[in-house]
Amino acid sequence: MIITNIPTSTVTSKSHTGGTQKRPLRSRARHPAAGGRQAVPTRVLIVDDHGFYANGLTSLINNEEDIVVCGICSRLTTVPASVEETDPDLVILDVSVAGENSVELANALQIRRPGLKFMFLSSFPGGLVHSHAKDLKPSTVVEKTQDPVSILRAIRRAIRS
Repeated sequence: MIITNIPTSTVTSKSHTGGTQKRPLRSRARHPAAGGRQAVPTRVLIVDDHGFYANGLTSLINNEEDIVVCGICSRLTTVPASVEETDPDLVILDVSVAGENSVELANALQIRRPGLKFMFLSSFPGGLVHSHAKDLKPSTVVEKTQDPVSILRAIRRAIRS
């Protein structure tokens, strides 16, 4: 499943019956940035094959005023097209998506889009993941079991890196 071009008023997701559904998102008021201009939220693309986790992470992020999920991919093969279509500032990748290594994909994406930032989510021990992603800069690695506040802090660190 891939969800792209999510407007700020609705999000499309797969329903329990196999179809898709649109549901409203919380209103996202934008606060003026320095100089009186409207602040543009940081755009995040989520790549995770566990729909429940991806939807929960989307809800967590979309409750923030300065960050918005612009898409969700559940397969690595859909990520390059989604990156081109949604133009994210940060890509949050599960380290292993359907048994495939997302670090290799991130390396390829960074060649095509220098400056694109990455954050890896993993249920594996941190040292193993860090060793695979160490050459990819900038990137952040977070265990999926972290509490929501810690995950949001890690997302903000990844955005600032």
